[in-house]
Amino acid sequence: MKKFILLLPLLIMACTTLITGEVNWIQIGPNFKPTGKTLDVYAKKEEVRKVFAYVGVARIDNVTQKRDDMLAAVNALKKYCAKKGADAVIISQMVNDDNGQVSMSAHGIKYIDHLTEDDKAAIEEFKILGAVAI
Repeated sequence: MKKFILLLPLLIMACTTLITGEVNWIQIGPNFKPTGKTLDVYAKKEEVRKVFAYVGVARIDNVTQKRDDMLAAVNALKKYCAKKGADAVIISQMVNDDNGQVSMSAHGIKYIDHLTEDDKAAIEEFKILGAVAI
C-alpha cells in the first residue's frame, strides 16, 4: 500500500502529460511580440475574413478524444500561439490509428491589415535572416 501511495503522484503526472501532452512549435514566420488579447479561433483558413500571414504551427500529440481533454489541448495551443504573437489560430486534428488518440495542431496567424511598428520591425528582421517575407 505504501508503494501505491508513493507512486500515485507519478501516475497522476503521467496521465496529465498524456492528456495535455507537450507543445511542439515550428516557426514559419517572424517573431512577433505577444498581443495579450484573446485569440480568434477558426476551423479552416477559409473562415478567416482578414488578411493574414502564418507565424508558426503548434502541435500536441496523444490527446484523448474526450471533450475536456481536447478543450485543454486547444487552450494550451492558443496560449502557446499567443506567446508567439499570433492574433488567431486555425485548429485541426488528426486521429492516430494506433491508439485512437488525436494530434491537435494550431496554425498561429497574424492579421497584417494593421501592423504596429514593432510588427514591421519583426518582419524586416525576418527578411534579413534570409527567410521568405510576408
